[in-house]
Amino acid sequence: MSSCEQDLSDDGLHEICMRNRHLRLSILPDAGGKIAEIVDRRSGRNWLWRNPHIPFRPAVYGADYGLHLDSGGWDEILLSIAPVDLHFQGGADCHIPDHGDVVGQRWSVVDASVNGAGDAVCEMAVSGRALRYDLRRTMRLCSGSSCLEMRYSLTNQEAFAWPWYWGAHALLTGQHDLQIELPAEQHFRIDQPGKDVEGSEGHNLTWPHYPLQDGVSFDLSRCFDEETAPGAFAGKIFVRSPERGLVRVAAAGSSERLAIRYDPGELPWLGLWINNGGWSGCDSEPYFNLGLEPTTAAFDDVSRAIDDGAISWLKPGETRNWAIDVELQA
Repeated sequence: MSSCEQDLSDDGLHEICMRNRHLRLSILPDAGGKIAEIVDRRSGRNWLWRNPHIPFRPAVYGADYGLHLDSGGWDEILLSIAPVDLHFQGGADCHIPDHGDVVGQRWSVVDASVNGAGDAVCEMAVSGRALRYDLRRTMRLCSGSSCLEMRYSLTNQEAFAWPWYWGAHALLTGQHDLQIELPAEQHFRIDQPGKDVEGSEGHNLTWPHYPLQDGVSFDLSRCFDEETAPGAFAGKIFVRSPERGLVRVAAAGSSERLAIRYDPGELPWLGLWINNGGWSGCDSEPYFNLGLEPTTAAFDDVSRAIDDGAISWLKPGETRNWAIDVELQA
């Protein structure tokens, strides 16, 4: 039997807690709909990174993401990751804040309950500010399952089309021996080059070989390895989504894995933000975290995706539906 309860978190925020005998999830509607924890109850491991310098707090629209909103967990990115101004036919303009339009908004709770099948269900919604739209996310945790089902629905309420840009923003703790499991020779491009990188932005490369200035490469699949990864490294790449739509991350020192499955036809790219002690956005010592980001376009900046012709458009009144499954494998 699963459960779905509402209470206050340790940070004093409205919290929805979903659980069964395998998983426990913490969701914070007032903090941008953030998933704060995905815990494997069999081991006690919380797979999501938490920033020790920024508490979970109520969302503030347009706030500096690095200073105030980069508290960790799983956020939803809509319209763009990079802040950008967009101009549409007919004179419509909009400004998209850093890390998109929904991380700085409070989400409404449509449903948080256990259904007749004994599954925990949490449905939440948010409406656009930069543009007019309705976004819904429904999470289901089946009784006895180690898989979280996430279903999304986005409807364009504007009278004009706008770029269909969405990405998950799941931050995992970067640890020695953590391993990213993707098919070898999968093509990727560099969006934000890291320190001592030879390949320029957009350079066509194959997984897991990341070029360095000295003519060698390091293994992206073991990007936190103390012996092979470059020190103080932080960069962003986009890997072509595997044909099976599956990426797994193996935990350091155990047989545990976090697996994310999705339809590569809906989400053709997998963004990877790799921060091996190379960056902090809040004037602290640098972090160690890994961003897993299935997405619709291979650019952080949606305007670059538009200029490259690498994005589809959501027509007036059109609704897009997509899905992600997150499984904790022991």
